[in-house]
Amino acid sequence: MHMLDRKLIRDIKIMKWQMLSIIAVIACGISTFVLSTSTVDSLENTRRDYYARYRFADVFCDLKRAPEAIAQQFSQIAEISQYETRIDLPIRVQVPLAQKSVQGIALALPVHGEPQLNAVHIRKGRLPEDSSTQEVIVSEAFANANRLQLGESLTITLYGQQYRLMIVGVALSPEFIYEIAPGGLLPDNRSFGVLWIRRNAIEGSALLEGAFNHVSFKLSRQASVESAISRIDELLKPYGSLGAIARKDQRSHRFVSSEMDELRNMGRVAPTIFLCVSSFLLNMVLTRMIAAQREQIAALKAFGFTPWEIASFYLKFAWLIAISGAIVGMGLGLYLGQGLTELYSRFSISQVFPAISPGALY
Repeated sequence: MHMLDRKLIRDIKIMKWQMLSIIAVIACGISTFVLSTSTVDSLENTRRDYYARYRFADVFCDLKRAPEAIAQQFSQIAEISQYETRIDLPIRVQVPLAQKSVQGIALALPVHGEPQLNAVHIRKGRLPEDSSTQEVIVSEAFANANRLQLGESLTITLYGQQYRLMIVGVALSPEFIYEIAPGGLLPDNRSFGVLWIRRNAIEGSALLEGAFNHVSFKLSRQASVESAISRIDELLKPYGSLGAIARKDQRSHRFVSSEMDELRNMGRVAPTIFLCVSSFLLNMVLTRMIAAQREQIAALKAFGFTPWEIASFYLKFAWLIAISGAIVGMGLGLYLGQGLTELYSRFSISQVFPAISPGALY
């Protein structure tokens, strides 16, 4: 063994506690980076697959009232590959547990079948029968918060008229990963819920027979979102359009994206702090070590060791600490990342992204 390597081993034994402390700091920084980036990548891939499987729209537009005949003109917009009109209405829901009515929104399902865009994922039960006017499906978060069960009856108030509906399904939708009431800042599932009802059950009360007040669009792969929104707004402006919005501005998607951005920022800020601290500690240890070994350095030069060989000895000491910290940090980060992903799959992903199995997340 080379003389300097034997000296390195002796110095490691002498300074093992200082080395371990620096390795721990480096490992914390690396593990935080690996933890956050791996989890964000898993969540983004899962969200992308969920959106694709349930046909989440690219552009949305709310308006006052437009005749169904106008929808044919959407096909003349080159950027649009698919569209679907529907009726969205604010309602009051009489919840037995709360013993009062709470805020909700009724989304009209097609009279037959399921939506072409923004499809629902049935967690329990089934879709309402085609043309049914007495059946409803409710969002899972609202059902859980208010202990609603299949077969129960709900009373909703729509434009002053009350309707008694039977719950036949509990569902989720990519459009409402986070159910936030209009004007709300945070989800409140006890006080706000989403209900899906066949279109023919509500269009008469809202005076929207043969009309719609919401439309969703799927754009072609190379389409310009800004150009599509401009043309949609131009077409729907006479019908009380509130302005089309892109998916990035859709309330639920924006909330999910902000959560992921926070996790991503944690993977940038925290590792930077840990690595800066470890650099400071390593520099301080090396500076004191070199100052304390000046006589040894002089002796090594006297025995014929070149300055580069002596410098390489101290570089090996620094690299050993850095590489050890990186290896420990990567292993710890992968372990913690898997644990965090499993935590998401247990409490969030199975509800938020039901189309994907937990094993696909990591």
